[in-house]
Amino acid sequence: MKLTSDKLLMTFTALSDHTRRAILAKISLGETTVQELSNWISEYRQFWEASFDRLDAYLKTMVQKKKPKGKGKKNGHKK
Repeated sequence: MKLTSDKLLMTFTALSDHTRRAILAKISLGETTVQELSNWISEYRQFWEASFDRLDAYLKTMVQKKKPKGKGKKNGHKK
């Protein structure tokens, strides 16, 4: 029983992933070559890498805004 429930859990976990569902949908439309899937995944990866790069740049601007001005100085004098 445990083995079956583990397999079910893994199956539902895999199906809950948006990318995996999209791949299954693409395959279900008909014959899809490995090369077509590889190209699609590559485009998807490029989209997410660009999105994470933009998020990283934004977060860096947020960190810069939080840094105190005149680091290492207090009231215009060095510590």
